[in-house]
Amino acid sequence: MSLRYGLVPFLLNKSKNKYKALPTDNESINEEDIIEEMIAKGSTVSKAEALAVIEEYEAAVCKAIEEGKNINTRMYKIHAAIKGVFESEKDIFDPQQHSIQINIKAGKRLKQCIENIQLNKVILNDNAPIILSIKNLNTNKSSQQFSGNQVISIIGKKLKFDLNDPKQGIFFVNEGGTEFRVDNLIKLKPSELIFIVPDHIIGNKFFLEVRCLFPNSSQLRVSKYSEYLLLDNT
Repeated sequence: MSLRYGLVPFLLNKSKNKYKALPTDNESINEEDIIEEMIAKGSTVSKAEALAVIEEYEAAVCKAIEEGKNINTRMYKIHAAIKGVFESEKDIFDPQQHSIQINIKAGKRLKQCIENIQLNKVILNDNAPIILSIKNLNTNKSSQQFSGNQVISIIGKKLKFDLNDPKQGIFFVNEGGTEFRVDNLIKLKPSELIFIVPDHIIGNKFFLEVRCLFPNSSQLRVSKYSEYLLLDNT
């Protein structure tokens, strides 16, 4: 297996003929897939035992975060951050003005994995939509963390779709595979989509997909953003 990538125009660079790498068509796995891989290697731990241990581990991590602790492991480093401006030293946290975000960085062991990644450069399909970047217009940041009813901008190529066709559009897909289609579009152009995040979606971790049908074609074309989006529904 290898990390597949193609090259797309680097729109943020004023110089012409500059490109950036865009990971594409790479397989996504979930918690159950990881456990199956563990078992396949002859682990003496059963699937049920692995699930139970992971649940306890995740509960311990969440408890530490809820208590305001920083986490530093071989795999990752996690700490909470408070976003927003405080008007004075006496000002206090206001959910309407401020937010708590979780920052995650790779730990030593995860960084070592980078050395073993095999790359596979491919030619991107010219007959498919391409997502180049995502920006939260409420925070004016290119962040992967969003909340319901916030306004999001997608920059890319060939993004325009038929809003009246339920198979086409912008979709949030959670870890369980449940899909939530975006209905509230503000801008629908080939190079940019602006929409409001649905407030009824269930889950916290999502992939974002743009699905299109091009003229004289019956095949649905899909572009999936390369990173998970984390939605704060609190």
